[in-house]
Amino acid sequence: MVRLSAGWVTCSTSAARGDAGTVRAGVGVDSRRRLGPARRAGAGARPAFVVGGAVDRAGGWDEVVSLAERHHARVFVAPMSGRCAFPEDHRLFAGFLPAMRETIVELLGGHDLIFVIGAPAFTYHVEGHGPHLPAGATLYQLIDDPAIAAWSPAGTAVVGNIRRGVADLLTRPAPKQRPLPAPRTARPRAEPSALMSVAFALQTLAEVREASDIVVEEAPSSRPVMQNYLPFTQSGTFYTMDSGGLGYGMPAAVGVALAKPGTRVIGLIGDGSSMYSLQAIYSAVRMKLPITFVILNNSRYAALQDFAPEFGFGPDDPVQGTDLPGLDFVALAAGMGCRGTRVTQAERLHDVLREALASSGPRLVEVVVA
Repeated sequence: MVRLSAGWVTCSTSAARGDAGTVRAGVGVDSRRRLGPARRAGAGARPAFVVGGAVDRAGGWDEVVSLAERHHARVFVAPMSGRCAFPEDHRLFAGFLPAMRETIVELLGGHDLIFVIGAPAFTYHVEGHGPHLPAGATLYQLIDDPAIAAWSPAGTAVVGNIRRGVADLLTRPAPKQRPLPAPRTARPRAEPSALMSVAFALQTLAEVREASDIVVEEAPSSRPVMQNYLPFTQSGTFYTMDSGGLGYGMPAAVGVALAKPGTRVIGLIGDGSSMYSLQAIYSAVRMKLPITFVILNNSRYAALQDFAPEFGFGPDDPVQGTDLPGLDFVALAAGMGCRGTRVTQAERLHDVLREALASSGPRLVEVVVA
């Protein structure tokens, strides 16, 4: 046992890599004793689950859904989660936690028990101030990485295989019946406009893509909009970075396509992000991969400009090198042998995306957005 300032972390348990094998650290502990703290996660009157990418890596999607339904728990996605971990059209889905301490505490307010499954508790983009949890709330964490467990600032963490741990909880007696929490407020429908909104572009992509298509995303300034207008409802269909780093998305889309032969992959990339590794298009062409690169072009490094105040920039201070006027992604793709289409009119987007997604090889769709 390792004592933390605000709880205990069980570090002497087994951490499994999927179902293929087990890596043991320290002295083995049987599952009943190992999950003792997590079993108490059913005792709260108003529980909330916070799920992260390790749920999907461990193959624990179905088990987490069943556990949430059993407990009538609201389910949030952890900040900066690199994979989908819960169906975003589910009655219990409550949305996404941002990487901001104060806002996390506000969104989790009213819950007396927080059960974090397969995610850090919590990831912050900036340090922030104040408590890490709402007043009166207790935190339990089930995680497969002892290093993540060790830096959790509060509560009790249990290290072990995510799917097996949640499956163990499902064998326990059913908790007392709780009322269903209020449903998430429905998003307003995005309407077409002369200069397309990101919301309309992603809403259209959601309507055209198959639910089983895989999206690899690196459009950080558009991610909050994506979380409202491009829901993921199946395991293994969303990948992004677990941090604020840039340059990941386009080569990652190539890697995912290689790992999932025959599956349609959509690389959803911002114009600024794409400039870090545009040559991934050439790799997709050479290997004839079924990737559709969707470039959201707003002519700027929006993520860098939006974050500039954190580094002391004033509202009127120029952020040098972050404006990107005049880029022609269709021409850039053509230079690497990839066919592309530029879309500036909202009424064309549906048909262009549908044609691109039906292609057997790589295609690029450049969407000019506000």
